Amino acid sequence: MTDFEQLKQEIERYVRSGMTEKKRAELMAEAQKLGMSGGEFVMLIKNAELELKFQTGVSNTEYPSETGSGFLTGTEEEEGSASGFINEEDTSQQTAAATSVAPFSEIKKLESSGAMSDIYSAIHLGRRKVIIKRIKEPYRNNAEYKNLFYKEFDTGYALDNPNVVRFYGKGEDLEGPYYYMEYVDGRTLADYLKEGHELKTPQITRIVLQIAEALSYMHSKQVFHRDLKPANIMLTYKGDNVKIIDFGLAADDTIVDNLKNAGTPKYAAPELFNNAKTADQRTDIYSLGMIILEIFTGSPDRKRLAQINNQVFREIADRATMANPHDRFHSCDEIISLLKRETSALATASSPIPKWLEDRIKEYAADGFISRNERIVLDQEIAKTGADKKIVDAIINDEIEKAILKKRKEEEERCRNTKVLVAETNNTEDGNSMRKVFKILLWIILCLIIIWGGIKLYKNGFRMPDFGTESVLQEEFKRGDKVYVNCPTELTETVNGKAVMKCDKNQEVEVVEVLYQYVEVKTLGKRGYIDKRYLSHYKR
Repeated sequence: MTDFEQLKQEIERYVRSGMTEKKRAELMAEAQKLGMSGGEFVMLIKNAELELKFQTGVSNTEYPSETGSGFLTGTEEEEGSASGFINEEDTSQQTAAATSVAPFSEIKKLESSGAMSDIYSAIHLGRRKVIIKRIKEPYRNNAEYKNLFYKEFDTGYALDNPNVVRFYGKGEDLEGPYYYMEYVDGRTLADYLKEGHELKTPQITRIVLQIAEALSYMHSKQVFHRDLKPANIMLTYKGDNVKIIDFGLAADDTIVDNLKNAGTPKYAAPELFNNAKTADQRTDIYSLGMIILEIFTGSPDRKRLAQINNQVFREIADRATMANPHDRFHSCDEIISLLKRETSALATASSPIPKWLEDRIKEYAADGFISRNERIVLDQEIAKTGADKKIVDAIINDEIEKAILKKRKEEEERCRNTKVLVAETNNTEDGNSMRKVFKILLWIILCLIIIWGGIKLYKNGFRMPDFGTESVLQEEFKRGDKVYVNCPTELTETVNGKAVMKCDKNQEVEVVEVLYQYVEVKTLGKRGYIDKRYLSHYKR
């Protein structure tokens, strides 16, 4: 990679993250080393900025003047406001000069400024109205608060949801760091409730549903607000659309602050007062439950649950504000599901056609289509009620589509059941086949045993064993063997004129001669014959 390409990539990186005047000077020095003119350097910045705007619609580096970078030179800083902000005591000449150079104009300080930061409304590049947030002078050198200030911007900048205020860009000048974000033409939910507006159930449902959907999106990005309350929820003047603001106490999965507690006492979950680092989606769900309580009863007090006159919202507020996080909803998606069911019920209650006609449409559309004769009847009934034909046609199409989907699901379920039945049948047949094979193997083994027994009997001359005495041993004896007597022997037989030796059980004898059935042995100086059946190489 060439030096020019490296410089270009570095410019693009700092355009995205927000280029400071110091960094611009460093990059300009690098460009001069490569032989680039100031105009060529400015064009690189402009091209990078245009590419960023084309991709994201966000501008972090401003260049309203011909000089380019959107940051003032040393001479310009002496002549006007370095930050582009105009103080009330500035002369009209100074105001005009500053406006022609700085990216912000028509700057007005707002009453909503906080204890450590000031809030301004302004026009950005003469086109878009924005909100600017700047650290107050006493806290600009406080490293901890400065880190939290940048953390708030980084957290908000990473979010992209229609119900979350958009963060556009950041910067730093002689008056310290600042960032600017979307201007919401509206008022906070807290102000709206203080004005005494009576919210009807459909309007409350729409507002709470938007808050829940925004929280669900934030939680999917592992971002937790930790300070959700009516004052941090903006309602636009057009349509009462929700915009969640103020991420100063928000926590995410990349930055861990050292706050021991966070949130506003009336709306904060109990766990925030022990250790704010333990916050998760259930912490924001608790705050949402308190907001619902305040909308319906005028106060975020759990003791007023019974005053909520809507069963769905009463159930949501009850479960959402449990002291134990494990007893609350585990995600905003559960709340969204309940709210959409409530919205559907409200829509059904305010159906544009009579109930009997709606039932007739459902009856005709149950097969997934409406016949020609049925359609003629329906058209006559529609004409009698005076209902809008386009609305009725839409209802008919919806019912037909529902019927088709229902039949499709039933068919899929039937197919699944059939597959399960076939699989069970196959398993049964497989089991029966295995049992048959096992039986055949057992019969084969039994036949082999019988055949083997027959062969053994044939070889032994079909002699039956003598069950009165011990079986004839199949041991082989030879001269000089030391053997033992199995059982006592009596002098009842003679062999070659000699009596069979009388011995005790387990008496040791020595083999002298081996005959067919008898063995001549000697022991204790005596010699005689003993039947092989009474001898063994081992003691018994």
